[in-house]
Amino acid sequence: MEVRPEASVCAWCGSELGQRHTTLVVKAQTAMSVPECDGVFVPFELTKSSRTITGFFLTSNSAKRQGIDVVFATCSQRCASALRAAVQEEADNLGLIIS
Repeated sequence: MEVRPEASVCAWCGSELGQRHTTLVVKAQTAMSVPECDGVFVPFELTKSSRTITGFFLTSNSAKRQGIDVVFATCSQRCASALRAAVQEEADNLGLIIS
């Protein structure tokens, strides 16, 4: 199975997510249903912080029932907190709600 490059880097800082490191996941819900994105990595433009973050749209119905549509993998608590804050700041533009 081929691993996509987006799956192996921190969504916030771009550092490689090694197997020896803990990966923290930031969960989000979309403001509207986008079934065409299920199972796909999608870039989100953060205007205020001038960066792009890539999230993965889940296909699991159980996760969606819990209000989790997209996840962002991060390499540290610092990156997870920064990503969470940036998404919350631009929630209206992104159409995302942090879980």
